Amino acid sequence: MNYSSRQLLHRITLELQPIYDTEEARSMAFLLLEHFYGLTRSAVLTDKILELPETFQLENALERLKKHEPIQYIIGSTEFMGRVFEVNRHVLIPRPETEELVNLIIEENRHMFPSKLVDIGTGSGCIAVSLAAAWPKAEILAVDVSPEALQVAKKNAEKYVQNVRFMQASILDTQWQADMDAMELDIVVSNPPYVTYAEEPLMRKNVTEHEPRLALFVENNDPLLFYRHIAWFCKRHLKKEGMCYVEINEQYGEEVKQLFLGNGFSTAVVLQDMFGKNRFVKGIQ
Repeated sequence: MNYSSRQLLHRITLELQPIYDTEEARSMAFLLLEHFYGLTRSAVLTDKILELPETFQLENALERLKKHEPIQYIIGSTEFMGRVFEVNRHVLIPRPETEELVNLIIEENRHMFPSKLVDIGTGSGCIAVSLAAAWPKAEILAVDVSPEALQVAKKNAEKYVQNVRFMQASILDTQWQADMDAMELDIVVSNPPYVTYAEEPLMRKNVTEHEPRLALFVENNDPLLFYRHIAWFCKRHLKKEGMCYVEINEQYGEEVKQLFLGNGFSTAVVLQDMFGKNRFVKGIQ
């Protein structure tokens, strides 16, 4: 059957509009056309007549999208810092804010040439791999509690870098921290779980029903749980004037800052993201 590429774009967009706003539906349509048919955005907009058979894969993808499944899981990848990362339901989908965090780390340490870094809760490996690409001579340890997440991260690392080592462990395991080899780290980075369960009703279904809860949520009565353990880890392994960068819940910026200062950091500051929200804390030993 012959299709106009724009007609196909329009049909997919219309089908998704009851669930998503027009711009988001259109963006998803472009992604589906590229993934299933190899059509770039410019190729679609030329409005060529195409020999495109209906496919089960496309129809299945549309049904999954209507159930709020993230399109990144459906096509199996997403872009981060100009690289394509594999993602699935075992890892969080990298956010633009996390790109901001990585850009900040690279920019602030551009002339420092850090040699040893740890990424705590690596997930897809997007942070560790991006930093490894920026500093190919650095040794980077990427840690995650989830073996399934580590499988994804290892695949992503294999595509781009050779200087990332992976370890299955939990930052909450104080015995693991105590047993760690003596090391003097230049940088520790983490995007830990920081959404409280009380906030879940305010979140979109594509996040709460599909992304890994283990990587998202923390108990309402202990929202700083992971930051306490990260600070404890830094106190033992971060070298003098070494830096720790963490992504945070915007409600707890000052609390995380004070937690860091109370654990031996000489300096700690709350930094805002592109939307003007408190999103990161940087600490210097």
